[in-house]
Amino acid sequence: MVSFDKLQLISGDRAILAGGSESGKSTLGAGSKDYAFRDSLVGQWVARYCNSTDRGKACIVDSKPRFRAAYNDAGLSDSKRYRDWDYGQQIPGSTRVEPGDFQGLERAMKLSDIVIIQTDAVDQEAARVIALVERFRRTSGGKHKRLVYFDELMDFYNQSGMPLRGTGNVAVRCARSGAERSLTSLFAMQRTKGVPVQLWELITKLYLFRLDLEDDMKRIRESGVPLGLTAPVDDHVFKYWNKKTDRRHWYGPYTLTMRAKV
Repeated sequence: MVSFDKLQLISGDRAILAGGSESGKSTLGAGSKDYAFRDSLVGQWVARYCNSTDRGKACIVDSKPRFRAAYNDAGLSDSKRYRDWDYGQQIPGSTRVEPGDFQGLERAMKLSDIVIIQTDAVDQEAARVIALVERFRRTSGGKHKRLVYFDELMDFYNQSGMPLRGTGNVAVRCARSGAERSLTSLFAMQRTKGVPVQLWELITKLYLFRLDLEDDMKRIRESGVPLGLTAPVDDHVFKYWNKKTDRRHWYGPYTLTMRAKV
């Protein structure tokens, strides 16, 4: 077993968070009301790379939507947008951008280290969301480290595994940027069966939570994980596989320590 702090993302990683609804994958990804953002994968990445040397910026693609931004792209409090929500973790210091608003993205990246592209109509706005992700992706490289986190990747794919019209194969494009452009990619998903095979070939890390369907575990096994790896049964428990450092072994289970956010 490796220590929990060794499981965090490093620049250039291509990682998948796989698990059923409410299994804990989004909690590990970017926190929740009961799990501090600073302890999440995105939060740890921000703490490590968002500095004057690495010039890090993170982009959260929130198509549920699930998270609350702290500000809008005018630099004003965005709390009114969420006043009717009784759920959702606020991402500290984050700035929300409307889908398709390129100027808003530029303003947000000047204001904040964390940009949230958020929509509650992904079926209508998928192409506009992905256009911003592509613009963000192109800002990576050299001394400009970037992270893209899709809270539900399958919102941008059909059940057949084909990308939605106008989005292209955005996950594969991000993953290919990897170490070459200092782009870190984190993809969360409930269903793994629809994930393009090309993406599994590029993945370096897997965080595996409870799965609801055997077909999803079958797809994960086809990606080359170690024999004997099975999904946990309980919520907020995950297993970890690092393809780059030791593809023959998996680690865990690890349990998320749920507590009041501070």
